[in-house]
Amino acid sequence: MSIRKTYEAPGMREWVALIPTRNNIVRVHFSGGSETGMGTAPATFTTDNPAVCALIEESSYFKRGRILLGEESKENEENEENAGCRDSEVSTDSRRLTLAAEAVAAMKRDENGNQYFGKPK
Repeated sequence: MSIRKTYEAPGMREWVALIPTRNNIVRVHFSGGSETGMGTAPATFTTDNPAVCALIEESSYFKRGRILLGEESKENEENEENAGCRDSEVSTDSRRLTLAAEAVAAMKRDENGNQYFGKPK
C-alpha cells in the first residue's frame, strides 16, 4: 500500500518551488490554482514517491507553511517496500540522506537540462 500525498501552495496559481538538497536544487512544480469571485484554490503537487515527500516535508517552505499538506490517501500496491512517507519512516539522518539521493535520482530534466519534479514549466 502506498500513500499519495497532495501538497498545496496557498495563494498561488502556478509555482515552481526550488528546494535545495546537498548538491542540487530540486524543482517541484505546483499547478492548478485558481482565483474566482467564489474564492481561491491553491496550486497543488501530488506524489506517492516517499523520497519526494521527505524532501518536501524537510524543506524550509514546508516548515514555514509556504507548502501545506492538503490530502493524503492510501492506495493498494503490490510493492510493500514503498509503503509511504510518514515522518517516523524518515526519522534518522541516514534515512533522510538515502531518500534525498533517491529523490535526486527520480528527477526529470527539461530540454535545457534543468531538473524538476512534476510538469516542466
